[in-house]
This record gives sequence, structure tokens and C-alpha cells, in this order.
Amino acid sequence: MRIKNIIKNITCLIVDESRNIRRDFDLLSILILAPLFYSFFYSSVYINKVERDVPVAVADLDKTKSSRELIRLLDAHSNIGVKYEIEFPDEKLLSEGSVQGIIVIPKHYEERLKRHEKNAIKVYLNTSRFLISNDLNKGINETVASINDEIKSSVFISKGYAPEQAKILSEPVQLEIRNLFNLSDSYGYYLIPAVLVLILHQTLLMGVSESIAQMRENDEITLWGDNYGILQTLIAKGIYYILLYSVYLLFFTIIIFPLFGIDFKGSYIVLTITGFLFLGSVVYFGIFISSFFKKKLHALQIMALTSYPIFLFSGYSWKLDAMPIVIKLLSYSAPFTPYMNLFTRLSQAGAGIPNLLPEILHLTLLLLFYLAASLIRIHKLNRGIK
Repeated sequence: MRIKNIIKNITCLIVDESRNIRRDFDLLSILILAPLFYSFFYSSVYINKVERDVPVAVADLDKTKSSRELIRLLDAHSNIGVKYEIEFPDEKLLSEGSVQGIIVIPKHYEERLKRHEKNAIKVYLNTSRFLISNDLNKGINETVASINDEIKSSVFISKGYAPEQAKILSEPVQLEIRNLFNLSDSYGYYLIPAVLVLILHQTLLMGVSESIAQMRENDEITLWGDNYGILQTLIAKGIYYILLYSVYLLFFTIIIFPLFGIDFKGSYIVLTITGFLFLGSVVYFGIFISSFFKKKLHALQIMALTSYPIFLFSGYSWKLDAMPIVIKLLSYSAPFTPYMNLFTRLSQAGAGIPNLLPEILHLTLLLLFYLAASLIRIHKLNRGIK
């Protein structure tokens, strides 16, 4: 009978939580509308995933057939768009933002090519936008490398070697690069999964924090021990939010990923198991933190400000090992850090549970720690300890 009563109580608490959210527009907008809106909005920013035809200017000081061919090959590269052909290099074009790079083809370029002498092609890049400059630099290097290979091969062919032999002799040590996961080598493919997890983390954290802070503001949290029991109430809230956000997690991987051309290579069983751990740790993390706020507005303001720090401290955009020890400790205390690493390898590399054990253990410890911390904190509030 006791187990039936516990199940009945938890069911009633889940229904009450759902009813409270429907009645509160703030909670409804954060927990129901925001995950859907932001998943489409932020992902659409990176829908093209890679830059195409980055504008450059070319100063052709040679004006020969070979220099014109080089310009044609540069413009044919998907990363490069030759926007201007200028008489001399003018760095003002870079400072104005008209182009992101200036390529200077020197005088006697064709003559040196025919004599197989060294040619120096100068490139001025706007490195203040390093992602764009990296793609541009990559395109220029690939174009020049292809020309070098052709010249080397032609030398061996002129000596009587077959084209296949000439190709081998011109490049005896070949570098073979295979992109295993981010096949397009794009920023969008790398960032969209992280943004979606951050949306889950932050909207759930803000929604839970608002709900708990509002209860404390209305002195409702002190009734938890009188009605159903604190532990049962915490479990019920955890179940409700975990189930709700598990739907979003599946929605992101089944709908948003294919819509924006991203593959999900992992197992949905592993996704569900690890998702429960992640969402549960976020729920109790939010309950514990928000129990210190006496106003709903204050909780929302503080939790909203955590979005950028949580993302930056996670080690996703900058290596965690290179951060100060204090920031590392803060990073390890947030559920986003282990789950972001886990989700990336699960979704993009198809990693299984044996490969994800460190992150699974980390999330489990965070879940148990924040559940225990929330239980102790709510007990103190019920005893009148603020």
C-alpha cells in the first residue's frame, strides 16, 4: 500500500506541476516555447555551415597568361571569390571591409615559372576575423599547391617519365587527410549540436529556477514537508522535467538535425539513458541554486546571465586544460560540461557507453550531489533556516 501511495502522490505532484506551468505565462514561455523557437532560430544562423566565395582582391603585377590562369584557379576555389583586380596592393580595402584578403602576383611570375625558379606570392589577410581568414588561407594554399604539383610533374614528364610516374616522383611523400566526423570541416556542423544542448540546459535551468523561487516567494516551499514529503516532491519534479525535456532532446536529433543537414550517428538508447542523467542533474542543480533566491525575478536575471559563462567554461570553444584551476572547478560543477563532451562524441562519432563512461560517471555524481544538496536545503527552509 505504501508503494501505491507513493506512486499516487508522485502522480498528483506531476499533474500539479504541469498545471502550474500552464497557468504561468513566464514558465510556459521559457519551458515550452523557448526551446522550440531558439532551436530553429540559432540553428538557422549556421544553415550554410561554411563560408563560400570569401571576397578578395588580386594585384596582378605580371599581367601574363600564367598570372591570369592563377587568378582563374583562385576564383574557381569554393572558398575564394575574386571581387577586385587592382593595380597595386591597397590595405585600405582590408580596413574598409571590402575584401578579406589581398593577393599579390609578383612581376616576372611567368618568367620564373618557366625557368623553374622560386616565386613569392604575397597574401595580406584580415585576421581580425580568424575563422574567415583561416578558410581563405586554406583555399589559397590549396590552389598554389595544385599549381606546384603540376609544375613538378611537367618537369619529370619532359624527362621522359610517364604521367603516373611523374606524379609519384613530384610528390614522393603524400599526405592523406580523412575527415571522419565533421565531413564538411565546417563551423556550423561543429557549433549547432553545442547550441542545441545549451538551449536545453539554459531553458530548463531558468524554468526550474523561476518555479522554485516563485514558490519561496509565496511561502509555498515550506509546505513540501507537510503535504507529500520533500523527497517525493523532489522526485516528482525531477520526473516531470526529465520527461518533458527528453521529448525536446529527441525532437532536436530527429527533426532539427536532419533539417539542417547534420547526421546523428549514435544510439538513441544511449541518448535516452545519458539524457536522463543530464536533465536530472540540471533539474536538481536549478532547484538547489534557486532555493537561495527569495524573488522570482532575481532568479531569472541571474540564471539568464549564466549562459555565456557556462558555454565558455565548458571547454568546447577553448581547451579546458588551458584554463585557470578555479574556472576548471566551476566548469566541472555544471552539468553542461560533461554532457557537451558526451553528446558531441555520441552524435557525431557514434560513441557507445564504454567510450562515454567518464562522462556518465561525472553526470551521475552531479545528479546525486545536487539531489542531496537540494534535499538538505529544502529541509532547512522547512525548518525556518533562511
